[in-house]
Order: sequence, then structure tokens, then C-alpha cells
Amino acid sequence: MAGGDGSTSSSSSSWLSLVVLHTALLLASAGGSGYQIITPVALTGGMSPFTFAVYRGAIGLCFLIPAAFFLERNKRPPLTWRLLGHFFLLGLTGVSVTQACFLEGLTYTSPTFASAILNSIPAITFIIAVAFG
Repeated sequence: MAGGDGSTSSSSSSWLSLVVLHTALLLASAGGSGYQIITPVALTGGMSPFTFAVYRGAIGLCFLIPAAFFLERNKRPPLTWRLLGHFFLLGLTGVSVTQACFLEGLTYTSPTFASAILNSIPAITFIIAVAFG
């Protein structure tokens, strides 16, 4: 799709960004599936669901801190105590409680059922959005 001046840099750049985006989505989906497969093995091996959630958060932290530091170094606002408090509350209520409930529920069911339920969330969200307009 050459422009009037014969350049194709914008179309190749958008194509490359689409490839990167789809690759990242594919890796995230594969990671989620692997997590659902590995989790029951760890839980049936005797690990506490809460300990497993802490390990999951710590491993994620090890990957995200360097990425955030190098990629967002000049873009982030100054870190204040109020902002840290918000992060703490969001992390505690949003991520930790969700993971604890997911892991506790996974001890009572199979990874196949958990995967099916998680994959149905977008469809259920769409139905609710259509119903409530």
C-alpha cells in the first residue's frame, strides 16, 4: 500500500505492530493455560492456595518491574504515598482476592472446568452488556 510518495513505512510499521500485538496475546493466552494446568499439580502436591498466589505475584513482579522501569521510565508520574496506598488497595482487593478465590475453587474442580468458565467470561460479559444496553 504505497502512498503518493511511494513510501510504505507506515503500512509496514502498522503490520509489525499487529504482529507484535498478536504474538503478545498468544503468549498471554498460553501462559494462562499453562497456569491452569500447573496449578492443580501444585495444589494436590500440598501447596497452600494462598502460598501459590504469593509465588505467582512475586514471579510476575520480577518480570514487570524491569519492563516498567526501562519502558516507562520517563512517562510515569511521581510516586506519592497516596498513589502507593491506592496501588496497595487495588492489589489487595483486585488481584489477591481474585486469585485466592480462583485457587480455592480450583481445589474443588478440574482444570478443564476452570478453563471453560474463564473462556466464557467474554461471552457472558457481552450478553450482560446487550441486556443492560
